[in-house]
Amino acid sequence: MTKSTYSLDPASIDKIDYLAKRWHVSKTEVVRCALKMASEHEVAASPEAKIATLRRLQKEFREAGVDFARWKRDTKRGRR
Repeated sequence: MTKSTYSLDPASIDKIDYLAKRWHVSKTEVVRCALKMASEHEVAASPEAKIATLRRLQKEFREAGVDFARWKRDTKRGRR
């Protein structure tokens, strides 16, 4: 383990305190979890991940027999 010191504003400290109590973990664990979630979100938000998700969804919809032409017509009608 490496110890580090950071300066945080009072609102951030309050959030860390609140989450530590709510999750029944240490403040250090809150920071670890927040960093893990943020880094996973960054990976999931990469352009490659977005395209992969789009392609997977398109495939699933095709396999489910979704009529995209009908969906497009219905959507356009709903916007008028």
